[in-house]
Amino acid sequence: MKKGCLISAVVVLVILSIGLGYYFYQQSKKDPVVSEFESPEYHDVIKKTVATGSIVPRKEVQIKPQISGIVDELYVEAGDLVTKGQQLARIKLVPSPVNINNAESGVELARIRYRDAERELQRQKKIFDSNLDVAVAKSNYDNAVKEADRYEELYAEGVVSEQEHNRIQLDLQVSDEAS
Repeated sequence: MKKGCLISAVVVLVILSIGLGYYFYQQSKKDPVVSEFESPEYHDVIKKTVATGSIVPRKEVQIKPQISGIVDELYVEAGDLVTKGQQLARIKLVPSPVNINNAESGVELARIRYRDAERELQRQKKIFDSNLDVAVAKSNYDNAVKEADRYEELYAEGVVSEQEHNRIQLDLQVSDEAS
């Protein structure tokens, strides 16, 4: 049995040696490769590399808007340096039912305040007009007192009739009641 294995191993080795010799002989028969030469040129070399992993920033800041809504447009890209006060994005406001109710309440409150202001304006105009009427009545009363004093002297001298004197006294009483 050992003799059969040894003979088969020698036969396989001889077949492989003949095959390898034939392969190298065929390779040597091929024409040699002729290289072409180019003159050197200057170009920028751009190498791109794809790498997996995570980049951890030295300083990370959470940015939260003062109002809620949907980001409509971004003005910066990820990784850009930003400065304080720089606009980063535009937010499209989406009104919530609470915001709508608050706005409607504000409008209704403004209407109520407007009506109150109109009523107050009318009241102030009436007071102002009343003060003007009082001033006119006081002026009329002062004139009636002067007229009554003048007619009293004229009546005492007998220049004016009693009827004219009574009419002036009546005018003075009416002016007194009006003021």
